[in-house]
Amino acid sequence: MKNLTQEQASILVVDDDEANRTLLESILGTGGYAVRVAASGEAALAAVAQQLPDLILLDILLPDIDGFEITRRLRADSRSSHVPIILVTLLEDRESRLKGLEAGANEFLSKPVDYTELLTRVKNQLKIKKFTDFLADHNRILEEQVRARTAELRQLLEQTVMAISLTLEKRDPYAAGHQQRVARLAAAIATEMGLSPQQVEGTHFGALLHNIGTVIVPTEILNRPSKLSDPQLAFIRAHPQAGFEILKDISFPWPVAQMALQHHERLDGSGYPQGLKGEQILPEARILAVADVLEAMIAHRPYRPALEMYTALDTLIQGRGIQFDPAVVDACLRVVKKSAK
Repeated sequence: MKNLTQEQASILVVDDDEANRTLLESILGTGGYAVRVAASGEAALAAVAQQLPDLILLDILLPDIDGFEITRRLRADSRSSHVPIILVTLLEDRESRLKGLEAGANEFLSKPVDYTELLTRVKNQLKIKKFTDFLADHNRILEEQVRARTAELRQLLEQTVMAISLTLEKRDPYAAGHQQRVARLAAAIATEMGLSPQQVEGTHFGALLHNIGTVIVPTEILNRPSKLSDPQLAFIRAHPQAGFEILKDISFPWPVAQMALQHHERLDGSGYPQGLKGEQILPEARILAVADVLEAMIAHRPYRPALEMYTALDTLIQGRGIQFDPAVVDACLRVVKKSAK
C-alpha cells in the first residue's frame, strides 16, 4: 500500500485560470505535496491517464469539458474510480452541489479558496484514501487466496480488522476496547435473535469497524471533558459518513460499510446522518446501535463517569420501540441476564 505522507502525495490541480492554478499550486506546495496542473478538461483526463494522482482539485467551469462530466468519466474508469475529487467552484447553489455529488465528487471548496480549509480538506481526503487503500489491498489478498485457505484467511481478516480497530482506539484512551466489547455484545445479541451464522459473523466484523470514521475527528475533540461546541459536534457527527467512505469500496461479504453509516440511526428517525426510520435501517445496524449505546453508557468517558448496568438497561428499556428496535432490546436484556448468572 502506498503511504500517503504529504511529501509523497501527488495532487492534480485542474483550472483554466492561470492565477487560480498558481495560487492552488503555491498553497499545496507549502503543505509538502507534489503538484501537477492542467488547464482544461482534456488535459486533465490526459494527465490522469499518464500518471494517476492521489487527489484531484477540479474546477467545474472549464472551457471544453465541465467538471461534472470529468468526474463522471473518472468514476466510470476503474483505474481512477477511487481517486478523491474535490470540486473547486464559484457555484454555491444546492443543485450544482447535488449534481457534483451525483457525479461522484467527494468534497466541495468555494472560491476564493481559504488557505487553512484547503489544506484541511486535502489532508482529510488523503487520510480517508490511505485507509481505503489499506483495506482494499488486504481484501484483494483475501479474494486471491480464499478458495485454498478460507479458514486461515478469515482469521487473517479478523486480525487485520482488529489491528485497525486497536490503532483507532489508541487515539482515544477512554474508548480503549470499546469496539471489541461492542462486537462481542452485538454478536451475542444477533445469536440470541436467531440470525444466521453469516449475519452473526457480519455483525461482529461490522462492530469492529463501526467507529473507523473517527479517524477524521481531532483527538482533542474525542477526549474533550466539557461540552462540545456546534462545530466540534459536527465533526463527531461526520464520522459515520466518513466510515462509510472508507469502507464502501471494500468487497466484504457483509454490509459492513452500511453498518458503519447507520449505527447512529434511530428507529424514530431521530438519529444521524440520514435520519432513517424503522425498516430503512439494516437489522445488523439496529443491533449495533443497541450494543454501542449500552457499552458506551457503562464505560467511563472524559465528560462523565460510567453508569451502573441497571441504569443503562433502564435507558434502553425507555427507548424500546422509540429509538431502539424492541426485538433487539429484548434480546440484549436476555444476553445481559444470562451473562450475569
